[in-house]
Amino acid sequence: MKTNPFNPSQTLPHFNELISLLVTEFEPLQIYQFAQWNRQESCNSVFAGAQQEEQTIDYLLVITADGTSTANEIQDFVDRHFTATKVMINAHEQEMVKQNLAANNGFFSAVLKNASLCYTKEEFSFNEEIREPNPKRWLGKAIVNW
Repeated sequence: MKTNPFNPSQTLPHFNELISLLVTEFEPLQIYQFAQWNRQESCNSVFAGAQQEEQTIDYLLVITADGTSTANEIQDFVDRHFTATKVMINAHEQEMVKQNLAANNGFFSAVLKNASLCYTKEEFSFNEEIREPNPKRWLGKAIVNW
């Protein structure tokens, strides 16, 4: 599976404020921005004047210490305190991320290798080697188990 490095097309002025809010409230180990979706719509008709609407949605992976905040808590907090843009939170505990990396999970491998790192706690780093998933191995498992 080939993945591409993620470079956000734009950094919103409020984005650093969002990261600061998350760090202050939840003390995560790392925060990655792994996607940004920009949507534009325009309308022009005889019934309404010309209108243009633009929306940006940022997708963040928040890695927390074991036994701390859940994804729902973090998402609710962001929805209440950060209304400048839409942000989708995908939060996981450190141990779960390590287990998925050991199992060659494609999502976590791609995010940790290619996403934009927004924040990391000074003393934190993953010691595991981040390997790309092997699709041929998955195909072999699927054939055997079918």
